[in-house]
Amino acid sequence: MLMPRGGVTAADGQDAGFVAASLPQSSLRSEAAPVVSSPRRTIEAESWWEQWSLAGAAVFCWLFLALALIAGHFTAAPPLAVTALFALSYLAGGTFATSTALRSLFLERTVSVDFLMITAAIGAAIVGHWEEGAICSASSRPRTRSSTTPWGGRGGPCGP
Repeated sequence: MLMPRGGVTAADGQDAGFVAASLPQSSLRSEAAPVVSSPRRTIEAESWWEQWSLAGAAVFCWLFLALALIAGHFTAAPPLAVTALFALSYLAGGTFATSTALRSLFLERTVSVDFLMITAAIGAAIVGHWEEGAICSASSRPRTRSSTTPWGGRGGPCGP
């Protein structure tokens, strides 16, 4: 065991620095039980669905949005079919964000960005601007996942 000598000099005039203390061998041994490391918690691998469900939802949301815009502007599709495609875009893009928003609203009693985005999307649908609401729905995503998702960072035209 090393003990500081506090500036005490050795017999030859040199600074002794640290010197070994003379302790009996029995005091150096620990009488406590040996430390046994606990087994490390195994990290369960995410399933395919857990890894890609958010990305799949985003792809379907943008696909339904594109189909609705094409059907509404370039074809003679009935307005009900176009509205149905927008509604499918809402469902695909807003399901995860809605569940996250409602969970944080009721359990944590906080209003999240997801809640505001979903509210804006619903408001756009109420006033008849389904495409803007679908874009907000497509742009919102739960903020619980890291920003290193397969399609990039957070937000979009309607939010951060």
